[in-house]
Amino acid sequence: MAQLPNAGEIYVTTKSQQEDSSINPKIGTRYLVEDVFAEQEDHNDDFFLITIVEENNSDDMSEMSIELDPDEWRNFISLYGAEKIAA
Repeated sequence: MAQLPNAGEIYVTTKSQQEDSSINPKIGTRYLVEDVFAEQEDHNDDFFLITIVEENNSDDMSEMSIELDPDEWRNFISLYGAEKIAA
């Protein structure tokens, strides 16, 4: 199974991309991992969902969180250079 974050960890973006997506952060945007759901299938296929929200909006119940599947999580890490900074 791929390296998964834990709920409560904070990731910061170190790169910015010009693309049309639900996530288009500026450099230095901090994201709080709100929830992680992971289940390993019988055939070694990994499936997980990670819910993130901008850290400065984490207490705002009206703020939309972002749910990422495995490919979207890997793209988030790769495209935006997201690095874990706190647990």
